[in-house]
Parts: sequence; structure tokens; C-alpha cells
Amino acid sequence: MSLKNRLTYELKDESGTVYYRAEYKHNSEVLIVTWLERLLSDELLLSGSKQSLEIIDTLKIKYLINDTSRYPIGWFGILEWYEKEWLPTAEVLGLKLGAIIMSFNFFGQLSAEEVKNICLKHNSPIQLRLFLSKREAETWIDSMRNKTN
Repeated sequence: MSLKNRLTYELKDESGTVYYRAEYKHNSEVLIVTWLERLLSDELLLSGSKQSLEIIDTLKIKYLINDTSRYPIGWFGILEWYEKEWLPTAEVLGLKLGAIIMSFNFFGQLSAEEVKNICLKHNSPIQLRLFLSKREAETWIDSMRNKTN
């Protein structure tokens, strides 16, 4: 089945365990990416991040919620790739709003702050905010959607 006809996307590791789930909420035009509880290699983090870009491209996503709340550590191993590859690609693809639901883990929060700093450093047109709950992220996306259209 093509990406365009699906509403939920999952990636599994070598053992068959789902580590990444993306759900497209058609009524709100939001892609919600959830990173499931476990330590992941940089390769798996990259794979999931690339999957997000593919979905953003295929479905013309403008609003993204990246839920890292259950991810137990930071993303430091892929921040350079995020800065040089992911962010510029997402900008070209037309992503307008990004919400990160932060982990309660200190290193996860540091990683989220660094992603926000990367966006600011590059004057990214993507508005990015950090949250501690999915409800807060969804409320912000809903409130901002009309302002960005």
C-alpha cells in the first residue's frame, strides 16, 4: 500500500518491535510521530526521521507533533544531521509548525532545546515549540493553524 493511502505508519527494529509510529490526523492535517519507549541506535533514529520527511512530502504535511515523551535519552547523535539535512528538507517541503513533546528526562529535554536552538539559529520559517503534554501541543497547533494558512 502506498504512503498516500495510509493513516498510520510504523517502523520496526531487527527483532520486529515497533519503535516509531506516525499517525496522520486527516481532520486536523497533523502528523503525530511517537517514538516508543526504548533506547535506539542513531541509525534507527535516522530511519524514523527520514520516514517522517517522506510522509511530510507525500501527504504535504504542514503541521507536525513529534512526541519524544517516552524516549528515555537525548538525540545528540543525530543533531548535526537534523541541522544539515532534516530541517532544510522540511522547510522546502512546506512544514509550517512543529511541536515537540519533551521527555521528562533531563537529556531528552536538552536535545529538544537544542533542536529549537537550531531552528532559531537558521531563522527557520518553521515555528517550533516545546511542550510537556500532547494536549498542549495539539492546542497550540490548532490555535496557530489559521494564522499560518
